[in-house]
Amino acid sequence: MIACYTLGMRNMKSILSVSVPLFIALLVRVPLIDGSFWLDEAAQVLESMRPLSQQLDIGADFQPPLFHVLVHLLTRWGVEEWWLRLASLIPGLVTIFFTYRIGMLFGKTEKRQHIIGFLSSMLLSLSAFHVYFSQELRPYALAACWATISWYVLLRAQQKKMWNMRDRTCFIFCSIAGLYTMYVYPFLLISQFAFLVFSHTKEIKKHLQDAGWITLGFLPWVPYFLFQLKVGRTLQHTLPGWSTVVSTPQWKALPLVLLKFFGGGVKIDMSLQDIVYFGVPIVFLSYAVWKSRHTLSRALLLWLGLSLFLAWLVSFIVPVLAPKRVLFVLPAFFLLITQAILSLKQKSVWYAGIALCLVYQGMGLVSYWTLPYMQREGWRESIAAIRQQYSAGTSVAVFGFTEPFAPWIFYERNKNFRFPTASFSSFPLVQKEVEQSFATLESYKTILIFDYLRDLTDPSRLIESWVETHGFEQKTIIQTKNMGFIRVYERNTFISVKN
Repeated sequence: MIACYTLGMRNMKSILSVSVPLFIALLVRVPLIDGSFWLDEAAQVLESMRPLSQQLDIGADFQPPLFHVLVHLLTRWGVEEWWLRLASLIPGLVTIFFTYRIGMLFGKTEKRQHIIGFLSSMLLSLSAFHVYFSQELRPYALAACWATISWYVLLRAQQKKMWNMRDRTCFIFCSIAGLYTMYVYPFLLISQFAFLVFSHTKEIKKHLQDAGWITLGFLPWVPYFLFQLKVGRTLQHTLPGWSTVVSTPQWKALPLVLLKFFGGGVKIDMSLQDIVYFGVPIVFLSYAVWKSRHTLSRALLLWLGLSLFLAWLVSFIVPVLAPKRVLFVLPAFFLLITQAILSLKQKSVWYAGIALCLVYQGMGLVSYWTLPYMQREGWRESIAAIRQQYSAGTSVAVFGFTEPFAPWIFYERNKNFRFPTASFSSFPLVQKEVEQSFATLESYKTILIFDYLRDLTDPSRLIESWVETHGFEQKTIIQTKNMGFIRVYERNTFISVKN
């Protein structure tokens, strides 16, 4: 169904033009693709490794099931990091392809169409933000893929001035797939139906029918969604600080999305350096958008603007707006930037503007490749270092959570002698439970305490208090990549561990 839209590229110039950004996109997405899984990715793998009959049992993960099923199919052939991340890498490349195709729909001349398609897809291919989530074993890139294909269908239908059965079928399919991929996808659907109402007023009846089919397609999942919502509320009640970890303060959510889109994953704390770094492109792009405001595509404005605005409004009730969750508007962001710059009269100015955007995307990529804080958590390396330095017979790893974290479970799953662990039945921790859970730890010589997320689960540092009052002394701290410290406690008097 989707392939039929690619067959229209019979023009060799179009094929060559889109091949360049696609090749570059693949090239820049290879580095770090085999890096360690972080918390959410490892949890995704563990859930997807279960039998197919259990793939709908995802109450703890507030996401629909499509990505889980897709990853489950991949796990049948392997669970290597690079292999499973193809579930995001391939949709990311498809998104770039259809961004090019959408760009080809704008412009009065064929040359201008090729330029818009090429430049917008190049910016997306080099985007450090898109690169990162094209390597992330989570559904963000897949949702962006469905969004870009469906928008291409709509815009192509508008250009043809007909909304035929093939277009409707493809649009309905992508929309249902998007709803089964991410729960924030309805914001995009609303922007699309707003566009349909404005652009195809004579087809209102068909649009209502399409909306009905899309709604009907998602209805079977509604009971599961309500259950996940209940589980999520329970987590927020049990662990109030969790909301601040997974969401962004409302006052800076919208500007942060746009800055992350343009600058990649760099830390933004509004220092003087940040103001200078982002100020130059912000001033230039604001000028370009303002000068071209009468020529910018209404579809792109709705895709980007309305989708983000709706997510921001809903975030006053449920915190849903975060840059990664609205990755599906990133193609519209670069298409609008390209269209705005190319609308400027002076060619020297838009040459400089495009060069500026390309340079910033390149700098974002280099930062991602070279700065550890922009990369994923190094669980695989940390676990390997622990096993090399400490004996699994005399040491125990302690987590301030209800079980060892998902990356630990994943990377320890095939070991002949698994490293002993200790965790707790509930959180935040209380003194009585720490005493009960740690009753068996006195027989170990070394206790390794993971700081990971303990600001939420053990803010009073009850774990350290227990070990320090039971004869253990902190000997060293293991530095990790983006996981916090691992605190190593030892005692001189050693009692052999009981089997």
